[in-house]
Order: sequence, then structure tokens, then C-alpha cells
Amino acid sequence: MERNWNKLDRFAIGVSGKIGSGKTTFIRRLCEEHDFAVASFGTFFRKLAEDRNLPSNREVFQNITDEYFSKHNHIDLVTEVINKSGWNKENKLLLDGMRYAETIPAVSNIIHPVPLFLVYINVSENERIKRIEKRDNLRPNILKQHETHESESAVYKQIISAADLIIGDTDLNDAVAKLYNFIAKQQ
Repeated sequence: MERNWNKLDRFAIGVSGKIGSGKTTFIRRLCEEHDFAVASFGTFFRKLAEDRNLPSNREVFQNITDEYFSKHNHIDLVTEVINKSGWNKENKLLLDGMRYAETIPAVSNIIHPVPLFLVYINVSENERIKRIEKRDNLRPNILKQHETHESESAVYKQIISAADLIIGDTDLNDAVAKLYNFIAKQQ
């Protein structure tokens, strides 16, 4: 099915999900269909680690996140991440890795009057663990330690309940079609 994203009014899509759910893969697939601006929270924190010559791993990112929030608020974070994306209010925006409920009103405030749709990627636990083991060589017991961090536990507890659309285990093209049809119906 051919989707014409240009026919849709401007919007922003915030993508969330647990570690290994396929958020970035979903974003990449969307970018194959349309020239979205992409604002990535993960890329922002990876760059902070890189600038300090720190290793690129989840524990470091979580520590940097804690340090960032000890000095800044969610509006500061969202502003920095969106500014780095090059987005303007005339374009469509994808936000990769929304992990805190507090980022939702911060994003909505900054992008106003552009509507924000929050999408939660929800895959089976077995599939998620298989992906993480392959991608990160991360054992399930270490994964559980990372998932107790506030940024991870908030994803499931708060973000999923705020989601406008939940996309479960499905073919990637079907997931994109589900999102496109959802947004088209909202306009």
C-alpha cells in the first residue's frame, strides 16, 4: 500500500517502548517513507557520553541521565533534543525514545500547535530479550538490573498508559500502516 505522508497535516510522533522493543527500527522504517525530522533522546545521551570519552553502554547512559536531571528539567532536555534535530513547525517530527511521562507535556508545549501522538511499541518479552542478547550481548539478569532504573521503569508504568496508539508484535510494514491510518483518522 502506498502511503502519502505529504497529504497529512503536520504532526509529531513520540515513540516509546522498553529496551529492545524496536523503537529505532520503527523510526528508520518511517524515515524510508518520508523525510521526517528525527529527534533522538538516546542519541543525545550517547553524544554526552562520547564527549566525555565514556564507554557507550546502558549503565553509563543511565548515570548521565541522572546527572543531567540533577541540573536540568524535562523542558531543557526536550528543547535541546528537538533543536539538534533541525525540526521546524512546518515539518513532521519523530521523537525517538520518550522515556519519561514528564517529557510528554514538555514536548507538547514546545511544538504547539503541532499535535503530538505518542506511540508505544510493545513486543513479547521473549522477542525483546532475544533482540537484546543479539544486539547488546546483554544477559537477562543484567537487563533486569537496567530495567529497574527510573528511566526504564517509567516507560512501562507511565508512558504506556499515556500512549495514543500501542503497536504490538506485528510485521514492520503493518506497524507503519497502523500508525499512518491512525494519524489520518485524527485529521
